[in-house]
Amino acid sequence: MNVSGYRGCVATVVKELSLHESKWASEGWKKAWSGLNQEDLNDAFNQHGVVSAIFSDIGEITQRNCKSIARVEKKMTEQAPGRENFFKVVSDFVAVRVPCEVGEIQGKIDRIREIVLVNGGQIHIRGASNERPYGFFMSPDKKYADITQYVYVFLEKIGYPVEMQIGHKFASHTFTIDSALRDNKECGKVDLWSKNFYGDVKKYILDKANGDMPGSKDAIMAKAMDLHQNNVPEELQTILSKL
Repeated sequence: MNVSGYRGCVATVVKELSLHESKWASEGWKKAWSGLNQEDLNDAFNQHGVVSAIFSDIGEITQRNCKSIARVEKKMTEQAPGRENFFKVVSDFVAVRVPCEVGEIQGKIDRIREIVLVNGGQIHIRGASNERPYGFFMSPDKKYADITQYVYVFLEKIGYPVEMQIGHKFASHTFTIDSALRDNKECGKVDLWSKNFYGDVKKYILDKANGDMPGSKDAIMAKAMDLHQNNVPEELQTILSKL
């Protein structure tokens, strides 16, 4: 299967199943796996310019790394019986991050939805329901419950499902480190989930966003120093200084 054949197959499956997570376990997604190769993944990665142009007015958009065929093939085998997610294999060949404050996530989603619908595409907000139309990041009583949210869109001019991670830079920084550690545990990165550091920072961000009394920023900085043995990377220092 060449690149154009793969894209055509994906477009057909999306029309049949939609992007909604109730369909993520459908074996129909496996149609798009046949013949998948690194050329397809490179082509998907090269759609970033198209994505940036279409969504140019939602603010900064950063591209995630190109997927490797080895990693994708591994995801094909990581399907626990009863908890299959076949869509996960093809959902993030085009993957971007949209950094913003927690209070801006809802507005970003609204604008993305408008753009997708104008262009005749599909959109799905992960975890969306009647009670929580913006998914898990916002509780039914409109309190912020998470610092990031995932949105999936499909436009034929892009040709692949696009995973959009919208939210605080601390989350995207942490997830970038997760990916690096997954690929190479000896990469020298510090796992920010250690000692509940991610949880502490997330709570601080949410408390501020919800108008509640946040904890101690000094305590967060002290834990960051402890985790990194007094050598906190500059990017993390910048993120924490702006909390």
